[in-house]
This record gives sequence, C-alpha cells and structure tokens, in this order.
Amino acid sequence: MNHSAVHSFAAAHEECERLQRQIVRDFKSDVKGHREKLAQGHRVRKMLNELQAQSQKLVRGQILIKEFTLLHAIGRHLPAHIKGGALHIHPRCSSPL
Repeated sequence: MNHSAVHSFAAAHEECERLQRQIVRDFKSDVKGHREKLAQGHRVRKMLNELQAQSQKLVRGQILIKEFTLLHAIGRHLPAHIKGGALHIHPRCSSPL
C-alpha cells in the first residue's frame, strides 16, 4: 500500500472524528429561539453529510486494503513461473486483469 493512500485514509479518519466532536459541541450549545434552532439543524445536517462522505471513503479504503492484502497473499503462494504475469494489476484498478 503506498504512502499517500495510507495518509489519505488516516486523514479521512481524523476528519470523521473532528466532525463528530463538532456535532456534539453544536448540540451542547445553548440555543435560544426558533431561528437559532433552525440554523443549528442546518449546520448539523451539513456536518452529518460531510461525515457520511468521509465514512464512505474509509469503507472504500478498507475494501482496497483487504483486496491488496489478499492479492499479496495469493502472490506469495504462486509458483515461480507464474508470479510474473498472472497477477498483473493495472495501475488504475484494484483488481487483477
């Protein structure tokens, strides 16, 4: 797994945690009046949408890590005469060709 993929995976995880803390802080704040409650609801909805998008990135990253690990494990058990071309992976794909 390359360094930038691991870095982006960690960044997405940190962003999820930050959004969760921000949502809790927003709900803990004392809101007075209908307008402020409505504004709070809009802020929280926006943060929840961002949290959902970051969580989807994390899930996709976990799937790619599992695929990479599986392909690596399969590659270790292949006979020497097959190792070169049987598991050729296109740079833009996460699955064998």
